[in-house]
Formats: sequence, structure tokens, C-alpha cells
Amino acid sequence: MDKEKKTNNVNNKPNNNNKPKPKKKYNNNNKPNNKSNNVNKNVNNSINKNGNTNPNKKPNNNPNKNVNNGEKKVINNNINKNEQVNKVNKEIPKEVKPIPVPTPTPKPVVIEKEETIDDVDIVFETRKIPKEEILETLEKEKDKEKVKEEVKVPKKKKKKLRLSLRGLIILLLLFILIDTVFIATVITLSNKKKDRNEEDIVEIKVDDNKDKDKEEPKKEPEKVPEKEKVNIEDEKLEKIGYVNRTITFFKEENIDRYIAFKEKNPKYSNEEVVVYVNIGLDNDYYTNIEKSPYGGTNKVLANKYYALDSSYEPSDLTAVNSKYSSGTRKLTKDAAEAFNKMAKAAKNEGYTVRAVSTYRSYLYQKDLYNKYVNKDGKAKADTYSARPGHSEHQTGLAVDVDNGKEIYTDFGETKEFDWMKENAYKYGFILRYTKDTEWITGYKDEPWHYRYVGLEIAKYIHENPMTYEEYFVRFLDK
Repeated sequence: MDKEKKTNNVNNKPNNNNKPKPKKKYNNNNKPNNKSNNVNKNVNNSINKNGNTNPNKKPNNNPNKNVNNGEKKVINNNINKNEQVNKVNKEIPKEVKPIPVPTPTPKPVVIEKEETIDDVDIVFETRKIPKEEILETLEKEKDKEKVKEEVKVPKKKKKKLRLSLRGLIILLLLFILIDTVFIATVITLSNKKKDRNEEDIVEIKVDDNKDKDKEEPKKEPEKVPEKEKVNIEDEKLEKIGYVNRTITFFKEENIDRYIAFKEKNPKYSNEEVVVYVNIGLDNDYYTNIEKSPYGGTNKVLANKYYALDSSYEPSDLTAVNSKYSSGTRKLTKDAAEAFNKMAKAAKNEGYTVRAVSTYRSYLYQKDLYNKYVNKDGKAKADTYSARPGHSEHQTGLAVDVDNGKEIYTDFGETKEFDWMKENAYKYGFILRYTKDTEWITGYKDEPWHYRYVGLEIAKYIHENPMTYEEYFVRFLDK
């Protein structure tokens, strides 16, 4: 009981610590921002882990010592820590309110502003950078950016331009390629259709006076004989004097060529125009070449418009009698027999006619022609030597002759030549190349060159002087 009373007395005594402390004066430099912060610091310092309220004293672990203002109070050892805490709470002045947690005051930060860059020195951390240095660095950076823009931008544009040009070129090439392929396919298809439908085409006439939608029934084309030439415009026929009515070897497909040749050569008659154009004289020599017709017969034609195959060789080559030849000379069977008779008849009358050149193969003629070309040139060689495939000697029907005394090129000056002009046709031979017909045959006068054509043709040409080309287009050309 006594102990309890003592403790009560102790608790009932006035506590000097509860008196309000005099306010301390602070210098303006040390004055805190808030009054509550000062109170909180005092309270927090007064309360420690052991329950001491006086911050100046060290925590007292002895419960027998007084707590307030140095007064010695005896506190029971049985008082627990909770009672001490309650006691300390009672001693706190009522005016003190819960202390808010102090917030640290932020350090002043220098904000860089572009607008005030001329008036303020910018501070980075602890070092102040002079305004002049900052301006220099900024100017350098601006200069670098300008240089980069000047260098980089044109390169990019050039690359883009190059890429765009390449792309356009590639597209154009592709377009051209596709276009050409398309056109080629269309042309080939159209040609095929034309070839297939040439025979089925029928003219359809539409009567303009009647309904346009109605068409007349189809008419089959009338078959016309080959010799009768119809459906030729009167204007064209008039230009060549309606020559188609008087001759049988008129070719309707050559009518435009006839007119053109007539205009260039008005001195020729209409019939001559047709003959010369059919021979091919409106074209240059060795152009529009065709295969020689009547191969293997006495009628075969080999000239500057008709050619023999390189493998062409008569199957009945026969040697001429050695009495009438200079060495072994071969002709076709008919031509060899005819020549033997002619040479024998000439001998009986006191003339010598000898064969010096007869059949020549394609290869032999090729070597001979090239030899002349190397000697005199191609243009001159063409006037006296045939190109391979175009020589009459390959037919086995041509023969070059002499009199056994003079060289064959002088045969035109011999008496044997005169005899041949009067008697060669009787044995089926004709003088092939004359001076007057050089522009037709394409060769100079060759009085030593004779061609076997058979008795009938030779007689007609002798009675009606003409070249074998003229006879061919008049009677043999189909």
C-alpha cells in the first residue's frame, strides 16, 4: 500500500517538464521553415527506445532514479515497459500534435532555357560554363548538321534517281520484248489461218439499196482455164496493149513487172516485154534463182536465173569418138552420137571440127570459175565464165570446138565456123552465145560454144533467130 501511495504521489506531483518552454530566438539564417518541425525534433529526441523524454541525458537503465528535472523518484522494478511508455505519453504536452514526417527540401535546380541563354550563365553540376564557350559549341554543332545535310541529301536523291531510271529501262525492255513476242505470235497465227482458209474464201456482195443486214448467197468461184487470163484490170492491160489476147505465154502474176519494164524500156514491143520479163531480165543476174527445169532431158535450161544441183550429173554420159576430140571427152548419149555425125560430115567436106571441152562436174566448174575470179575479178569473170551450178557444161549437152590448128578462142575467124553456122542445126546443135544477145544471156560472144537441143528446136531457132532463153519462155515455160 505504501508503495502504491508513493507512486501515486509521484504521479500527482506537478511536472515541471509540462510547463511550456520559452521560445528560443533564432537567427534568420538558422530559422527552420516550419514551427512544427522544431517541436517534432524535440519530441522525437526525447523519446528513445528506453522511454527517456530528456534528449540531453543518456538512457537510464536504473528504474530507481527519477526521470523528470533531476528529481529522484523510486520506481518499482516491476513496472513494465508499457507503463513507462504511458508515463512518458502523459508527460507530453497536450498542445503537441502528431508530427508529420519531414520532407527533404529539394536542392535548387538550374533550368536551361533558350530564351534566357544570353542573360544567364548555365551551371552544369559544379562547374560554370562561360556563355561564349556554349555559343561556340552550339555554332559548331549547327555547322556540322548543315554539312551533313549538304553531303547526305544529294547522295540519297542520286540513288533514288538511279534506281528509278534503271527501273524504267527494265520496264521498257520488258514491254518491248512482250510486244514483239505478241506481234510475232499474232502474225504466225494469222498466216496459218490464211493458208488454211485460202481455198474457202468466197466473195460476198451486199446490195446497198436493200437491207444491209441481208447478204446474197455465197457463190463458189468458177474454175478458169490456165491459158485464159481473166479478172485483170483493164487499165493495166491497156498499158501493155492487151497483149494477153495475142500470146499464150502471158503470166497474170507478172503484169506489174511488165508495166514497169515497159516504162523503162519503151523501145521494146509488148510481146518482147513479156518475153524478157519472163526470162528474168527485169532483175539483176544471179537473183531470184530457180531450179533448172527439165533436168535429165535435152530441154534442160541452165543460165544465170536457173541453177543445177551440185550433185547433178547425166546418167548416160558417153565418150566422143577420139577421131573428133582432143583426149577423152564425154557428152550425153544423144549429144555424143549427134556430134560424131556432124564432125564426120565436116571432115568429108574438108573441115575439121574437134571437141576440146564437154561435160564438167560442179566441182570442176567451181575451181575454174574461182581461177578466173582471182585472175580478172568477179565482175569480169561473170562475163565469160559461169558460176558453179549455172554452167551448161554440167548438163553434158554443151561442147567447145576448135579446128585442130588455131586456139579455140579464135574459132570465129576460121572457115570451120562458117560451116558450123550453116550446118550445126541439122544435127541438133545451136550457137549458144552471140554478140547481139549478150545482154540476154549475160555472156560475151563465144563462137566456139554449141549446145545440143535436138533437131526440132535447133531447126526452129535457126529459122527464127533467138536465144534458147527466148525459145524456152515462149514454148517450154509453164
